[in-house]
Amino acid sequence: MERTSTMRSVIERLGVVSLAAMLVVLGACSYTREPAAESAAAGEPDGSRVHARRGMEWPARRTEGLPSGERRVVYRPRGEPTARGNEDAALSGISVAWVQELSPIGQGLVLTNRTEIIGEGGETFGETGNDWTAPGLDSGFSFFTFRADRPFPRMRRGPGDGQREGPLDVRGLRRRAVLADEFQVRSPGADAWPPKGIALVKHGLGGLEYTRPVADELLRRGWLVVESEGLSWGFERVERALEEEEREARGQGAGSSGAPKPKAMSVDEASTAFAQGAQLFADIAYSWEAALALVEKKCAAVAGKPVVYVGFSFGGIVGPTVVARLGDRVKATVLAGAGANLMGIANESDIEGLDLMLTGADGKRVMPGSEEYRAISEMYLQKAAWDSYNTAPFLMGQPVLLVQGRSDTTVPSRYGELLWERLGRPERWSAWYGHPLLIYFIGDHRKEIVDWLERHVRETAGKTGEAGASSGANKAEDN
Repeated sequence: MERTSTMRSVIERLGVVSLAAMLVVLGACSYTREPAAESAAAGEPDGSRVHARRGMEWPARRTEGLPSGERRVVYRPRGEPTARGNEDAALSGISVAWVQELSPIGQGLVLTNRTEIIGEGGETFGETGNDWTAPGLDSGFSFFTFRADRPFPRMRRGPGDGQREGPLDVRGLRRRAVLADEFQVRSPGADAWPPKGIALVKHGLGGLEYTRPVADELLRRGWLVVESEGLSWGFERVERALEEEEREARGQGAGSSGAPKPKAMSVDEASTAFAQGAQLFADIAYSWEAALALVEKKCAAVAGKPVVYVGFSFGGIVGPTVVARLGDRVKATVLAGAGANLMGIANESDIEGLDLMLTGADGKRVMPGSEEYRAISEMYLQKAAWDSYNTAPFLMGQPVLLVQGRSDTTVPSRYGELLWERLGRPERWSAWYGHPLLIYFIGDHRKEIVDWLERHVRETAGKTGEAGASSGANKAEDN
């Protein structure tokens, strides 16, 4: 009776709307938790993820004949070029980012000692915090990879000012780089040195305001954190934008009578086109492989220590491919707001402006659920070897946690369910809401997520006899 009276008093004071808002917040603060299915716990034979790296036919990238020890100018695209007209004018939308040494590593080139760090405002670091062998590291680097069937660009210098050489002509580089990933690396302070291990954190396309608290919690607990934000940027996108500008300048824009008509694509052609796009997953896996190799090379304190992967949204979608590439180095994985089948996600997502839509010969959209759509999707999954749909099974039997929104329309929930199935039904935490609220509230669960990671790292270490996450001279508190 007293409880009913109290509730009535709350309603009278706050009103129905305020109470509803409270219930939303309370509901957002908890997950429905499902343990891993027995089949997921049993998994596949040991070494399955090593097989994923060595046994899969990964796309070739150019690893020989790359320049080393030369100082070059690298141009970075900053949004779409705004200038109209010729290519030189369009270069005003691309700024000189760094003049550094490009060094071969893994499946491409790495550019170290950057002066720009990911995050809002493009913060810069000063003269301190750049020692990779000491506590308090806050540095960054970039990774470039190139298609193997394209020669490395020959870059010639432009005219100088009489006292020094002009900048390198990087048009060839822009035409041939297929991926560039930017990373920030942070290490814990002296009170938590040496680090427990390496945490690889891939944020989503919407920035890192709400997801970075999880990375910060890992750092606070004594992990060296390597982060990458959003969609990897490349130069081919800029090249396409320049070509579109050139067509418009010739009066052949989309609204012009001289514009070419859309080419009708067969089911095979459409599925092949999307499968080629899914090579991006392999490129991202290469970039994380190089990032891990670079960090262990430059910071001996973490070499051989446990590695965990945390992916949010797009970072979760590509996560299974990244972890499959890294093999058994990754001891625990968290995927939040993720799904499998990039073609399906891209075509059914509610993200405005997403240009990955299937169109038929009549120029109209091929609607999900139609026979043509299903045929393209099925053929795509057969061809897209690096889509998470095909790489997820290599993670079976390994510690994986899915965090999902049951009403997700950004990464449609049915593709989240598909990923869960392809992973062998691992442990899952879910909430009633969709993608935006899932990401918005994820930081509130940072301690639970890191607790889960560290617990499973310790359990894995106990089974294999390796050092766990709490080993060493780490002084940071776990809670």
